Formats: sequence, C-alpha cells, structure tokens
Amino acid sequence: FRGAHTMVHEQAVYQHAGETYQVERLDYENRKAFVAPVDCDYYTDAQTYSRVTVLEREAEAKAAMGRVDLGWGEVRVVERVVGYKKIKFHTHENVGWGDVHLPELEMHTNGTWWTVPAGLAETFGLSRPAMVDALHGLGYALRHVGALKLLCDPRDVVANLSETVEGEVEAVTLTLYEAYPGGVGLVEELFHIRDALLADVEDLVGGCGCRGGCPSCTGPAEESSSDRRAGVRLLVRALRETDPSAVPTVPSAANEVPF
Repeated sequence: FRGAHTMVHEQAVYQHAGETYQVERLDYENRKAFVAPVDCDYYTDAQTYSRVTVLEREAEAKAAMGRVDLGWGEVRVVERVVGYKKIKFHTHENVGWGDVHLPELEMHTNGTWWTVPAGLAETFGLSRPAMVDALHGLGYALRHVGALKLLCDPRDVVANLSETVEGEVEAVTLTLYEAYPGGVGLVEELFHIRDALLADVEDLVGGCGCRGGCPSCTGPAEESSSDRRAGVRLLVRALRETDPSAVPTVPSAANEVPF
C-alpha cells in the first residue's frame, strides 16, 4: 500500500515485466490503479517529503563537547508524495514534472538522531550549506555501514534531515529511522554502537578515492557542491567526542552484534 503512493499515482509510468504502463486513474478508496500500455521514452520518479517528530526519548547523550544532542526513541514519520519528475531513459534528463495529490502517510517507529546547532558550522570550519551537505553524506554512510554491522538491508533504515528552530537556536537534525511500523530494534543497536559506526564511517570515507563524494562512501554529490567527503570527516571527528557521563555507549555482551 505504501508503495502505491510513489509507483501508481496518476500519470505515473509503471514498469512491469519489461513493459511500460501509464496510470490513468488511481481509485484510492478501493485500492485500485487503472493503467494502460504506453510507448514512451521516460519513466517517472516520485518526490517525497518526510517530517520526523520525536514522541518518546528512550536514551540520550551528548557529543562534540556537549554541543550536539543525540538519542534514540519512538518517532512519528509523516510522508507525503508532492510531485514527480519525468526522467528520460539512458540519458537521465529531466523532461518534465507534475503534481501529486494524495493523503499523507503516518507511521510510528523507532529512530536515532543527532541534533547539530547551526552555529557549530563555523566551529567545524564549514559554511552552513556545506554542513547540511555533509550531514546528508553522513546519513548515507551511516545507513550502509550500519547495514553491514546489523546484517540487514540498507533500505531497512531511512535517513532524514530536518531543520528546526527552538527559541533563537537553529539546528539541523539527522535522524535514522526504521522503515517498519513499530520498529524491530535496529536503531537501538545503532545508538549503542554509534562510536564504532562513526569510526567505520571515517575509515570508509578516508579510504575512498573519489573527489568529493560517490555512491561508495557519502553518496553522489553535485559537481558544484562542497567537498562532501571532507565535511563528513570533520563531523565524524567532532561527533566521536562523546560525553563520558552520558548513558553507556557499549552494549552488553548478550546484545553485542558480531562483525
């Protein structure tokens, strides 16, 4: 059902068994999509907006000399497909777009988060846009390194970046949440082994030979963007400075994940 919002919204190009179909009508209430065969040179890519809200904090800690808040707990995820792009086969050109008008999807699951005050960008030696881009790259790397640690699929955990304002303090929050209602315990483990994860991310990024970012480390970056790899390395070094008085960061032997 959740996939219908991105795959069979009206005017979507649906691909099945090597054939392409265009969605003429989506009967949302009766859960039916009416499609017709079409010969076209493009496919559609849905654009999704997500909003994550913390409902209950199970554990919290500090990093970067107490300036970064992190924790894990129950979160509410609200997703909405707001539009789609038409992408040409082979060349991947954007040849058009359209709006999508579907209800929001809401899910309660578990998440772990890092809240970085926007004012720390200068401390890290980054501009604010560069810090946001680095957090995008960090989320990408954490998902893939975490999947290896937990022996799961990277798609089991979703990375979300949001900007918040509390009083006069602006912050950017990177949240990793489970893609399953209620969660299955993945992000709790990620929270407890976060220092090992960050160390592995630093090794991954430091050992990659790309120029600025690639699908093997921090995700593909635009050529005009800042050096995403360098930004991620700066963030990782700051985030690994955890507060020793915070909750224990090493799981018990019974809960330890071998790798």
